[in-house]
Amino acid sequence: MTATSHWRRRGRNNPTSRPTTEAMLTLVTCYPKWDNYKRLIIHAKVTGSQPKSQGRPAELTA
Repeated sequence: MTATSHWRRRGRNNPTSRPTTEAMLTLVTCYPKWDNYKRLIIHAKVTGSQPKSQGRPAELTA
């Protein structure tokens, strides 16, 4: 996965994701600690894959 964009948003009711035609991952976290006044949103997309039979990817064996 490769991060493609990130945002910092204020408020509790901001729309953050929309349907896509490609495989995407959206991570959302709230801050400051113990509150949800602000949000950090990160979008990532698949940049590679391999069959499980090939073992761990080289990026994870370092």
